Amino acid sequence: MRVPLTSRGVSLGGTLLAVSVLSMLAFTLASLCVTHLRLSRQQDRGILASNAARSAISAAIAKVLKENDFGEKALADQVIQVNLGGAEGFLTFHPETAKSRNMPYSTNNLTGTEDALSSDGALVPSGTVHLFALGKSDDTVRRIEAVLRVPPFPWAIASGGRIETKNGVVVGSLPEGASLPVALEDLRPADLLANGTQSNAIFLGSQSTILGDVETPGQVVLGPSPVDIRGEIRNGSSPVKLPELHPASYDPQTTGLSHFDLNSGQDVDQLTGSARASGNLTFPQPLTLENAQLYVDGNLTLQAGVRGTGILVATGDITIRGGAQIEGATELAVVAGGRVRLSGSGQNTSVIRGLFYAELGLEAAELTLVGSLLTGQASTGVDLDRVNVFYEEPPTIAVKDIRSGTFAVGSKTEQGNDGALNHTFEFEEWDETNPNMTQPWFLFILKPTNGDFPVEVAMGSGRVTLSLQPRVLKGLEDVARYREDLVIALEELDWGHGAAVPHFLIPSFLAQFDEAFTPSKASPAISLFGEISQFLPIEDRIRVVSWVER
Repeated sequence: MRVPLTSRGVSLGGTLLAVSVLSMLAFTLASLCVTHLRLSRQQDRGILASNAARSAISAAIAKVLKENDFGEKALADQVIQVNLGGAEGFLTFHPETAKSRNMPYSTNNLTGTEDALSSDGALVPSGTVHLFALGKSDDTVRRIEAVLRVPPFPWAIASGGRIETKNGVVVGSLPEGASLPVALEDLRPADLLANGTQSNAIFLGSQSTILGDVETPGQVVLGPSPVDIRGEIRNGSSPVKLPELHPASYDPQTTGLSHFDLNSGQDVDQLTGSARASGNLTFPQPLTLENAQLYVDGNLTLQAGVRGTGILVATGDITIRGGAQIEGATELAVVAGGRVRLSGSGQNTSVIRGLFYAELGLEAAELTLVGSLLTGQASTGVDLDRVNVFYEEPPTIAVKDIRSGTFAVGSKTEQGNDGALNHTFEFEEWDETNPNMTQPWFLFILKPTNGDFPVEVAMGSGRVTLSLQPRVLKGLEDVARYREDLVIALEELDWGHGAAVPHFLIPSFLAQFDEAFTPSKASPAISLFGEISQFLPIEDRIRVVSWVER
């Protein structure tokens, strides 16, 4: 049978249409494959570039840990270069080298004593390393910025045994200059460490919030929800050798420190200087410490709380009750050969600052602890119930009697009894409304920036111009260095108007400077931080506080 022409035409048209559609599909599929290959290659290059940048950062951290001053002088040969699968990771401390590669330079201020400027103009505090790494694979670039910090004691809580938190425990770090109370979102990370090897070496109970890492050779157990851990959980980690403090080493009787003896039942409510007690000692009334050190060869019990600044040492247990008397101004260093027991009246009403060391464990309830908790290697652990633990680095040193204000070395005109005008040059608080004070030779500005410390110092010009810039002083070395710069600047000044007369002002000015910056005795908590830090190698203290990838 013959097929009609129309039917054959339709079949041919359908075939051509099908072939055309199939060709388009094949072309589209080929294009998608090419695009996918390009995207895959680009993604692979991005991964390689990121890994190279991370390797550069890791290599820089290892180098700084081995050579703490690596990069401090920003030399051209102080670079980190890593080749990884055809990708390059690069990091430099040298500004010109960084500029030639269109990248920021890194800053090592690990062993510095004052702030340093970073590549982006921000301040890098002492004990800090600011790292910038560039990773490149073909034309794909990745950048990483990391900040390392080496605090004197790196943990908010460190226990030789277990750590158990019960109801509503918060662990974090206070930002610099923060005052209490502080909102949870304003806190920074702080870490927990327990050397216990048990299956419940760290138990975090209901409503516990840990803003940092949780680390133990044993296991971490999370109690009833909610439990919020913002950092990492590290089960099965290597144990850390924690520092050990021995109460007997603080005994004034063996160290030869001048002291007076206390007996149990003695009516004492205030201590100054150094005191010692043989046998158990109990204070039924509130105790005020004024930079005092109390050593007890036995147990120490404070039934109505403590206030002030000082150090408490006991060969046995230390118990502090009566939370209403534990105030924000209280700063203690506590060392116990036994257990430390602290109880307050609430997290928002009882606050105590300092460093607490307990060889056989620590218990705390209903208060806020600002500082660090440390228990010994043989410790039965840390037990917290409705407690805030806010880590806070101690200041380098305390400086007393810093007055905010502007002071001047200027001329003052007074009329004597005989009618003659007497011209004197004095260092005094500047008052431009004083009609007897003429334009000052120069101004000296003292400005406490955070409580009593650190202090911002600025020199301003009056009749003369100093090139000295404002500076923030953080410790005795900073003060001494700034004083030397002041002497040089003052000696080199072109005073004018008979240079010999204004030069007599220099000793008076320096005497006022020395008086303003006379350091007070470092608080016991600060001293104890220093003692503990010497036991910890830098690799155990360093912390990555910021890591940003772009």
